[in-house]
Amino acid sequence: MLKRFWNWWLQQLSLLIPERLRRLLIQKNRFFITFQNEDTITIRHQPVDQQLIDIATISVRELRLWLDEANIPDNPIFILLLSPGQYLRRRFTLPSAAQENLKQVVGFELDRHTPFAAGQVYFAVRFLDSFAKKKQILVEVVLTPKNLLDTYVSTLQQAGIPLHQVTVTDSPGLSPEMEYDLLPPELKSRPNRWYKALNIGLAGLLLILLTLAFALPVVRYNQTIQALEDEANQARKAALRANKIKQALQQLRRQARFVLDKKKAAPPMIIVLEELSQRLPSDTWLTGFQYRDGKVNIDGKSPAASKLVELLEKSPYLKNVHFVSPITQDRSSGLERFRISMEIVHDAKPTHDS
Repeated sequence: MLKRFWNWWLQQLSLLIPERLRRLLIQKNRFFITFQNEDTITIRHQPVDQQLIDIATISVRELRLWLDEANIPDNPIFILLLSPGQYLRRRFTLPSAAQENLKQVVGFELDRHTPFAAGQVYFAVRFLDSFAKKKQILVEVVLTPKNLLDTYVSTLQQAGIPLHQVTVTDSPGLSPEMEYDLLPPELKSRPNRWYKALNIGLAGLLLILLTLAFALPVVRYNQTIQALEDEANQARKAALRANKIKQALQQLRRQARFVLDKKKAAPPMIIVLEELSQRLPSDTWLTGFQYRDGKVNIDGKSPAASKLVELLEKSPYLKNVHFVSPITQDRSSGLERFRISMEIVHDAKPTHDS
């Protein structure tokens, strides 16, 4: 018990070490675990600024024995490292406004860009770039099925290995991408309750001492602080009023451009709908229609979905016709399910091509 307390106390003191030096010390205690298959795992260690080094390749049944016999430093950090085939990586763009709630927005968009819904996977997202002119941002998402990760985490926890992070690598020889963490909070190893209570007690004692040390200066300068807060509140209110005026001006500009944009938009949507109804075969059914920023996405079922692109490309009102997802078979009807995206051609001249 004393040794464990001593190790914990040293870990708390390490927070006082400069950040760069602390990262080097922590990296020495990092161990990466990779599942080669359901029964075999590889354990690696990464010395400072070097590539991963294989320490052991053992079966899952030997993991607890290895943990007891291996010469592991105190307070090790275990990280589950997913290799290609155990995770999926996707890049796509989103509106710039999504950056404020990036992970939540990506969760809603997962089923459009991946074969999975948000409830089926654990995922992490990273902001890559911003396109000011297009008002879009580029993000990268890494995800793994929940059932796969739950199995790995349960296996390691049963062997007595607490996980601190789950990340990925494109190749076993490359450095892990530490900016990703696919491990949800509910699966992270919980700290010892006694340590947690002691840490809270020490933090409370420190707070009391700091309060006593700064009590007199706080009382002395209370009036000055209050005056500054009043000025800050006034400035904040002025900023809010300016922001509301700016938003109202932008709204007026949008309304002023609305009629002009409608006149310039060509062809009218009714013509596009009529063109689709004429081009698509009578045995093809549409189950979804979306229009945004000059692009149309349609979803539906057809006995020969692969021929639809060729039919739609003949329309003078449509261009860049392509499938946005693989064609799949509908088990109930036997028809082929499809999703096609296309762009509307402005200033198009009608033809008699059928």
